[in-house]
Amino acid sequence: SYHGYPRGFAQLVESPQTATIAPMQIDTRNREYSGPGFKPGPLPRTSPAPPDAVYSGLIECPCSTRRDIRVVQTYAMCGTDKSTAMETAGACYAGVAAMLNATGEVVNATGSRADLSPGCNVVPAAGGAPPMAYFNIASKGRACSTSAGSDVVEGALRSLVQLRVSMNASSVTITATGPADVWYAVGFDAQYMEDSPYAIILLGDGSVQERKLGTGGGDGHEPGTELAPQVAVVSNTVAGGVRTVVMTRAL
Repeated sequence: SYHGYPRGFAQLVESPQTATIAPMQIDTRNREYSGPGFKPGPLPRTSPAPPDAVYSGLIECPCSTRRDIRVVQTYAMCGTDKSTAMETAGACYAGVAAMLNATGEVVNATGSRADLSPGCNVVPAAGGAPPMAYFNIASKGRACSTSAGSDVVEGALRSLVQLRVSMNASSVTITATGPADVWYAVGFDAQYMEDSPYAIILLGDGSVQERKLGTGGGDGHEPGTELAPQVAVVSNTVAGGVRTVVMTRAL
Protein backbone atom coordinates (compact mmCIF):
# COMPACT_ATOMS: atom_id res chain seq x y z
CA SER A 1 0.00 0.00 0.00
CA TYR A 2 1.05 3.62 -0.45
CA HIS A 3 3.19 4.72 2.50
CA GLY A 4 1.79 8.25 2.39
CA TYR A 5 -1.56 7.23 3.88
CA PRO A 6 -2.18 8.27 7.50
CA ARG A 7 -1.42 5.77 10.25
CA GLY A 8 -4.07 3.09 10.43
CA PHE A 9 -5.18 3.45 6.79
CA ALA A 10 -4.35 1.30 3.77
CA GLN A 11 -5.55 0.63 0.26
CA LEU A 12 -6.11 -3.04 -0.45
CA VAL A 13 -6.04 -4.61 -3.93
CA GLU A 14 -7.91 -7.90 -4.22
CA SER A 15 -6.25 -10.66 -6.24
CA PRO A 16 -3.69 -8.60 -8.21
CA GLN A 17 -2.64 -10.14 -11.53
CA THR A 18 0.52 -8.13 -12.26
CA ALA A 19 2.93 -5.84 -10.45
CA THR A 20 4.89 -2.90 -11.87
CA ILE A 21 8.06 -1.64 -10.25
CA ALA A 22 8.49 2.16 -10.43
CA PRO A 23 11.91 3.28 -9.14
CA MET A 24 11.86 6.60 -7.32
CA GLN A 25 14.83 8.81 -6.46
CA ILE A 26 14.24 9.78 -2.85
CA ASP A 27 16.98 12.33 -2.18
CA THR A 28 19.44 13.98 -4.59
CA ARG A 29 20.87 16.63 -2.26
CA ASN A 30 24.40 16.45 -0.87
CA ARG A 31 23.70 16.05 2.84
CA GLU A 32 27.32 16.81 3.74
CA TYR A 33 26.99 20.32 2.26
CA SER A 34 25.48 22.96 4.56
CA GLY A 35 26.15 26.09 2.50
CA PRO A 36 23.67 28.22 0.54
CA GLY A 37 21.91 26.98 -2.57
CA PHE A 38 21.65 23.44 -3.90
CA LYS A 39 24.60 21.07 -4.24
CA PRO A 40 23.93 17.58 -5.65
CA GLY A 41 25.22 14.36 -4.22
CA PRO A 42 27.55 11.98 -6.11
CA LEU A 43 26.82 11.78 -9.84
CA PRO A 44 27.80 9.24 -12.50
CA ARG A 45 30.29 10.34 -15.15
CA THR A 46 27.57 10.17 -17.79
CA SER A 47 25.46 12.84 -16.10
CA PRO A 48 24.91 15.74 -18.56
CA ALA A 49 24.03 18.20 -15.80
CA PRO A 50 26.30 21.31 -15.94
CA PRO A 51 28.61 22.08 -13.00
CA ASP A 52 26.43 24.97 -11.80
CA ALA A 53 23.09 23.16 -12.23
CA VAL A 54 20.42 23.82 -9.60
CA TYR A 55 19.23 20.20 -9.89
CA SER A 56 20.80 16.77 -9.65
CA GLY A 57 21.78 14.97 -12.82
CA LEU A 58 20.30 11.80 -11.32
CA ILE A 59 16.78 12.98 -12.09
CA GLU A 60 17.71 12.71 -15.77
CA CYS A 61 18.21 8.95 -15.47
CA PRO A 62 18.81 7.19 -17.68
CA CYS A 63 21.63 9.71 -17.82
CA SER A 64 21.55 10.43 -21.52
CA THR A 65 19.99 12.77 -24.03
CA ARG A 66 16.75 10.78 -23.99
CA ARG A 67 15.21 13.25 -21.58
CA ASP A 68 15.58 16.99 -22.17
CA ILE A 69 15.46 18.98 -18.93
CA ARG A 70 15.42 22.75 -19.15
CA VAL A 71 15.75 24.93 -16.05
CA VAL A 72 14.11 28.34 -16.47
CA GLN A 73 14.84 30.99 -13.88
CA THR A 74 12.29 33.70 -13.29
CA TYR A 75 13.69 37.19 -12.84
CA ALA A 76 12.88 40.86 -12.57
CA MET A 77 14.85 43.77 -13.98
CA CYS A 78 17.18 45.78 -11.77
CA GLY A 79 15.39 48.65 -10.09
CA THR A 80 12.03 46.90 -9.73
CA ASP A 81 10.48 46.04 -6.37
CA LYS A 82 11.24 42.33 -6.78
CA SER A 83 14.59 42.43 -8.54
CA THR A 84 16.03 38.89 -8.81
CA ALA A 85 19.67 38.20 -9.59
CA MET A 86 20.58 35.78 -12.37
CA GLU A 87 22.56 32.92 -10.86
CA THR A 88 24.28 31.53 -13.97
CA ALA A 89 25.65 32.84 -17.24
CA GLY A 90 23.21 30.65 -19.19
CA ALA A 91 20.24 32.12 -17.34
CA CYS A 92 21.62 35.61 -18.00
CA TYR A 93 21.94 35.04 -21.76
CA ALA A 94 18.46 33.52 -22.03
CA GLY A 95 16.90 36.22 -19.86
CA VAL A 96 18.41 39.09 -21.84
CA ALA A 97 17.34 37.56 -25.16
CA ALA A 98 13.81 37.12 -23.84
CA MET A 99 13.68 40.64 -22.41
CA LEU A 100 14.83 42.18 -25.69
CA ASN A 101 12.70 39.86 -27.81
CA ALA A 102 15.90 39.04 -29.71
CA THR A 103 16.75 35.90 -31.68
CA GLY A 104 20.47 35.63 -32.28
CA GLU A 105 20.84 39.40 -31.92
CA VAL A 106 22.62 39.44 -28.54
CA VAL A 107 26.36 39.05 -27.96
CA ASN A 108 27.06 36.87 -24.91
CA ALA A 109 30.11 37.31 -22.69
CA THR A 110 31.34 36.46 -19.19
CA GLY A 111 34.07 38.23 -17.25
CA SER A 112 34.91 40.49 -14.33
CA ARG A 113 34.19 44.24 -14.58
CA ALA A 114 34.06 46.75 -11.73
CA ASP A 115 32.01 49.21 -13.79
CA LEU A 116 29.05 46.80 -14.02
CA SER A 117 26.73 45.29 -11.44
CA PRO A 118 27.60 41.78 -10.21
CA GLY A 119 25.61 39.18 -12.11
CA CYS A 120 23.67 39.81 -15.30
CA ASN A 121 24.04 43.06 -17.25
CA VAL A 122 22.82 44.39 -20.59
CA VAL A 123 25.55 46.46 -22.25
CA PRO A 124 24.37 48.58 -25.21
CA ALA A 125 26.56 48.89 -28.28
CA ALA A 126 27.20 51.96 -30.39
CA GLY A 127 26.17 52.44 -33.99
CA GLY A 128 23.20 50.11 -33.94
CA ALA A 129 25.27 46.98 -33.20
CA PRO A 130 23.65 44.18 -31.14
CA PRO A 131 23.70 44.66 -27.35
CA MET A 132 25.76 42.43 -25.07
CA ALA A 133 24.50 40.12 -22.33
CA TYR A 134 27.41 40.30 -19.87
CA PHE A 135 27.55 37.96 -16.86
CA ASN A 136 29.79 39.72 -14.35
CA ILE A 137 31.53 37.32 -11.97
CA ALA A 138 33.00 40.16 -9.91
CA SER A 139 31.78 40.12 -6.30
CA LYS A 140 31.68 43.93 -6.17
CA GLY A 141 30.72 46.46 -8.79
CA ARG A 142 28.38 49.25 -9.74
CA ALA A 143 25.14 49.25 -7.79
CA CYS A 144 21.86 49.06 -9.63
CA SER A 145 20.79 52.37 -11.23
CA THR A 146 23.25 54.54 -9.29
CA SER A 147 24.43 56.69 -12.19
CA ALA A 148 21.63 59.06 -13.19
CA GLY A 149 21.15 59.31 -16.92
CA SER A 150 23.49 56.43 -17.78
CA ASP A 151 20.93 53.63 -17.87
CA VAL A 152 19.84 52.46 -21.30
CA VAL A 153 16.65 50.70 -22.40
CA GLU A 154 17.00 48.33 -25.36
CA GLY A 155 14.42 46.51 -27.46
CA ALA A 156 14.37 44.59 -30.73
CA LEU A 157 11.82 43.06 -33.10
CA ARG A 158 12.32 40.76 -36.08
CA SER A 159 9.65 40.42 -38.79
CA LEU A 160 9.79 41.18 -42.51
CA VAL A 161 12.06 43.99 -41.39
CA GLN A 162 14.26 44.18 -38.30
CA LEU A 163 14.05 47.00 -35.76
CA ARG A 164 16.22 47.83 -32.77
CA VAL A 165 15.63 50.75 -30.42
CA SER A 166 18.16 51.94 -27.83
CA MET A 167 17.03 54.72 -25.51
CA ASN A 168 18.83 56.64 -22.79
CA ALA A 169 17.79 59.67 -20.77
CA SER A 170 18.24 62.16 -23.62
CA SER A 171 18.10 60.40 -27.01
CA VAL A 172 16.93 57.39 -29.00
CA THR A 173 18.92 55.35 -31.52
CA ILE A 174 16.76 53.52 -34.06
CA THR A 175 18.23 50.82 -36.30
CA ALA A 176 16.08 49.49 -39.14
CA THR A 177 17.07 46.70 -41.53
CA GLY A 178 15.20 45.60 -44.64
CA PRO A 179 15.41 45.17 -48.44
CA ALA A 180 17.86 47.51 -50.15
CA ASP A 181 15.93 48.15 -53.38
CA VAL A 182 12.42 48.99 -52.10
CA TRP A 183 10.90 51.15 -49.41
CA TYR A 184 9.80 49.78 -46.06
CA ALA A 185 8.46 51.34 -42.88
CA VAL A 186 8.16 50.89 -39.12
CA GLY A 187 5.37 52.22 -36.91
CA PHE A 188 5.39 52.93 -33.17
CA ASP A 189 2.85 52.70 -30.36
CA ALA A 190 0.25 50.88 -32.46
CA GLN A 191 -0.80 47.43 -33.64
CA TYR A 192 -2.50 48.40 -36.91
CA MET A 193 -2.15 51.12 -39.52
CA GLU A 194 -5.64 52.34 -38.66
CA ASP A 195 -4.32 53.22 -35.17
CA SER A 196 -2.67 56.23 -36.88
CA PRO A 197 0.85 55.60 -35.54
CA TYR A 198 3.96 57.70 -35.87
CA ALA A 199 5.86 55.95 -38.67
CA ILE A 200 9.30 56.14 -40.24
CA ILE A 201 9.37 55.32 -43.96
CA LEU A 202 12.75 54.21 -45.31
CA LEU A 203 12.99 54.81 -49.04
CA GLY A 204 14.97 52.78 -51.56
CA ASP A 205 17.84 55.30 -51.56
CA GLY A 206 18.26 55.25 -47.75
CA SER A 207 16.52 58.57 -47.11
CA VAL A 208 13.70 58.68 -44.58
CA GLN A 209 10.28 60.25 -44.15
CA GLU A 210 8.30 60.64 -40.95
CA ARG A 211 4.53 60.45 -41.08
CA LYS A 212 1.42 60.36 -38.95
CA LEU A 213 -0.53 57.66 -40.80
CA GLY A 214 -4.16 58.32 -41.70
CA THR A 215 -7.22 56.16 -41.15
CA GLY A 216 -8.54 56.66 -44.69
CA GLY A 217 -12.16 56.66 -43.64
CA GLY A 218 -11.76 53.36 -41.84
CA ASP A 219 -9.66 51.17 -44.15
CA GLY A 220 -6.43 52.19 -42.38
CA HIS A 221 -4.22 52.44 -45.49
CA GLU A 222 -3.87 56.19 -46.04
CA PRO A 223 -0.36 57.74 -46.18
CA GLY A 224 -1.44 60.39 -43.69
CA THR A 225 0.54 63.57 -43.06
CA GLU A 226 4.27 64.02 -43.56
CA LEU A 227 5.87 65.43 -40.42
CA ALA A 228 8.76 67.80 -39.92
CA PRO A 229 12.02 65.80 -39.61
CA GLN A 230 12.87 64.67 -36.11
CA VAL A 231 15.37 61.89 -36.84
CA ALA A 232 18.88 62.26 -38.21
CA VAL A 233 20.43 59.51 -40.34
CA VAL A 234 23.72 58.43 -38.77
CA SER A 235 24.60 55.70 -41.28
CA ASN A 236 23.14 54.01 -44.36
CA THR A 237 24.83 50.79 -45.44
CA VAL A 238 23.95 48.08 -47.96
CA ALA A 239 25.30 44.52 -47.88
CA GLY A 240 23.97 41.42 -49.60
CA GLY A 241 20.84 43.19 -50.80
CA VAL A 242 19.97 44.35 -47.28
CA ARG A 243 19.93 48.00 -46.21
CA THR A 244 20.60 49.01 -42.61
CA VAL A 245 19.81 52.57 -41.57
CA VAL A 246 20.81 53.94 -38.16
CA MET A 247 18.96 57.04 -36.97
CA THR A 248 18.91 59.15 -33.81
CA ARG A 249 16.44 61.60 -32.36
CA ALA A 250 16.13 63.52 -29.11
CA LEU A 251 13.56 62.55 -26.52
